[in-house]
Amino acid sequence: MAHVAYITINGEKQGMISSGCNTKDSMGNKYQETHSDEISLIECEHHLSKDIQEHGKTHTPIFITKFIDKSTPLLSTAFAKQEHLDCTINFYRTNEQGYNEKFYSIELKKAIISSIDFSLPNTIKKHQDEMHEVIGLSYKEIIWNHKSSGTMGYDNWDQGGWLD
Repeated sequence: MAHVAYITINGEKQGMISSGCNTKDSMGNKYQETHSDEISLIECEHHLSKDIQEHGKTHTPIFITKFIDKSTPLLSTAFAKQEHLDCTINFYRTNEQGYNEKFYSIELKKAIISSIDFSLPNTIKKHQDEMHEVIGLSYKEIIWNHKSSGTMGYDNWDQGGWLD
């Protein structure tokens, strides 16, 4: 069974970018009333790598895929202005009682939007696909938290190379 995920995004200048994103006005009939101030995610990808012959590590941006909603123009503005963002992605799974439970989260501190890819799929060939965008989020700090088991991890870019 597929898991569901939502992201909250708070901008240094714009404030709570995700406020009101999961409402009928923003999402149409796909809105989730219990997550009104979060953005529904269709997909989330993140890659970490390390060359064993080098001492450094590589954090690629986290890529989130979302429907076009109220946050779309605000995220484009955050990209254009290189606005720092604090983001929390909450992941849910179905528990034994059949309800969604929050079990995992990823927090990003001082993130910036490194890319935006907008897509209107071919309306003839892919008539069921919907408009969406893929947002790349680079970050200064990241916290991984497996809430149900109580484990967490942390990393940051404290060696320079970050836009402050």
